[in-house]
Amino acid sequence: MRVLLQLRPDYLDRPGGDATQARRTAEELRALGIEADLRGGVAPDLAGYDLVHIFNTQEIDDSVRQAIRARGWGLPVVLSPIYWQPTAFITGPDTRATPPTDDPLMRAKRALQRLTLGTARLLLPNSEAEAAQIASAFPGLRAAIRVVPNAVDPRFAEGNGARFCARYGLAARGFVLCAGRKEALKNQLGLIRACAELDLPLVLAGQETAAATNYLADCHAAAERSPAPVLFPPDLPADELADAYAAARVHVQASFYETVGLSSLEAALGGANVVVTANSGAREYLGDTAWYCDPTAPDSLSEALAAAWLAPLRAGAGGDLAERYSWRRAAEVTARGYEEVLRMAEPAAHTRWLPDLSTQDYIAHLEDLLQLQLEATAFRDQQYGALQGEHRDLYGQFRTLQGLHQEAAATAAGLSAGLAAEAAERGRTEEAFRTLEAHAREQGEHIAKLEAELAARPAAPAPGRRPWQRS
Repeated sequence: MRVLLQLRPDYLDRPGGDATQARRTAEELRALGIEADLRGGVAPDLAGYDLVHIFNTQEIDDSVRQAIRARGWGLPVVLSPIYWQPTAFITGPDTRATPPTDDPLMRAKRALQRLTLGTARLLLPNSEAEAAQIASAFPGLRAAIRVVPNAVDPRFAEGNGARFCARYGLAARGFVLCAGRKEALKNQLGLIRACAELDLPLVLAGQETAAATNYLADCHAAAERSPAPVLFPPDLPADELADAYAAARVHVQASFYETVGLSSLEAALGGANVVVTANSGAREYLGDTAWYCDPTAPDSLSEALAAAWLAPLRAGAGGDLAERYSWRRAAEVTARGYEEVLRMAEPAAHTRWLPDLSTQDYIAHLEDLLQLQLEATAFRDQQYGALQGEHRDLYGQFRTLQGLHQEAAATAAGLSAGLAAEAAERGRTEEAFRTLEAHAREQGEHIAKLEAELAARPAAPAPGRRPWQRS
């Protein structure tokens, strides 16, 4: 069996839970003897593959193209949706949290998500809660569903907390940790405020992206007002992250939503008490060993954090997580799903991907698609207008540079003429100097000749005594 696993094109530059899930699944599938290739973006050639497995419908732009391309090649699609309804959160242009709305862009996104989910023969959510979210948001889907639990790497139970504390000057089990990409969805700002209220040291470990610049500025401003220290280390490698889990007293993942949240599982395995967003499927994994909060209610987060901080460490709470939720087990369930898909009969109209909808729902879906087309047209016109403006600006800059070039050329020509005149004058001066030197040589030669002639004449006789002179 040869399968292609696909996810967003920036998964290497902007790692996240979806990238970890896809990468580790591919590794374990290969260990099971399945030829599994992992690619970001839209693959140029699907020849030779038996099926395509796509990850993540939250960032839908690439997923929908991947799904349509796979179906265009006649290949079955398996989809790990990594989906949760964003009822408590949407992002604006600067990734600040904004209230949820039913604006045209959200409707267009739902239309693309419905289309992508409709292409799949098999959905692989990470929890029953995620499956229920999908069924509620997109009723009528015909795809089979098989829950594939997320997994946790056992190395996160082997961290060295003392090493992390020594590096950052922290007390063992004396701080709150949040591991995850720093962005509004993860709600680090709310956590900073909760820790400030409780006077608890906080470490925010995770990648910082240019897209979240404004949100990070808000976080740093809030951290400066906190009475307790707030550290912002960068994205940590796995070994150092394991050390952080072993050093922290409480790990908090207060995201506005998560499908499960790998860092919560990793922190529990590392021995920290864990606070998790209630908007996730984490309860199926952690049960009563974790504290749950409503990320939209500051009091809920503060209360859960205070309870987890004051409670004794539940060192054994995560002991069996690595055994129950391993990447090998996840790959085995996934492989059985692949086999199930390949045994399915090809539908008579395999290009009919939409679920069975009522007339009212179908009209709403068509309206969403029409809105998507209008948004795409408006975006195209906006981009074209922006390009025209940039072209005009560039042309103006070109004409300015052209004028400057002409001025520089004229100046250079004047300088060249001046240099030529100076060179000519210098030549005349040098010629006059050489003439003077020649004349001086002639004069010197003439004087030398006269001196030689004088030297060659005989000496004159001494004058005799005259007769009238008396001796």
